[in-house]
Amino acid sequence: MSTATHLTDGAVAALGHWIQGKALPHAGRDLKPVRLLLGQRLVVELSFHGRHQVLADGITGVLYDARTGHCLSSSRLVLDVGALAEVGKPQAQAWLLQRLAANKAKKR
Repeated sequence: MSTATHLTDGAVAALGHWIQGKALPHAGRDLKPVRLLLGQRLVVELSFHGRHQVLADGITGVLYDARTGHCLSSSRLVLDVGALAEVGKPQAQAWLLQRLAANKAKKR
């Protein structure tokens, strides 16, 4: 997983279950969520086998370096890690529901 640049759809869904307070399903067995952070994006700080930490976008699964905010798949994308604030699962759930509803409304 250290060379991954984004999470699979199954892993993103697994994080969604974790945000909702449920146990991680099989698809998320390798994920070690540490905390939730919110800025312009909802991101989950993940620890892979205790070696290093990355930030995963809670909707797209795109991975960012936890220290620098640089996207692991595109040098043009940078996440402003200084603008992220730690939030609890209820706040993350509310933000995620609003964002998904807004995205759904845009598609109509």
